[in-house]
Amino acid sequence: MIEVTLDGYKYNYCKTESGGYWIGISGYKGSMGRYSNCRVPTMLWSPLRAKAYSEGYTAEDFAPPKKKSEPKKAKAKKSKNKKNSISIF
Repeated sequence: MIEVTLDGYKYNYCKTESGGYWIGISGYKGSMGRYSNCRVPTMLWSPLRAKAYSEGYTAEDFAPPKKKSEPKKAKAKKSKNKKNSISIF
């Protein structure tokens, strides 16, 4: 988990399949939408990511988890039974 402290506030980055989001952890006084265990406004995402990069995190840490792809199985085709049909062509 990525943990960053910016301007005296502590944040964690949560990964999801569609990307991720930042949540506030501690150091909050209730200003600028900064409350504990709430999502951080998107205007702060860029400075938080820049701070995380400067602390040694990589872009791979922010990437969504890779989906496990299973090899496709070949399906046998069913033959059509045309006993009671007339073929014109």
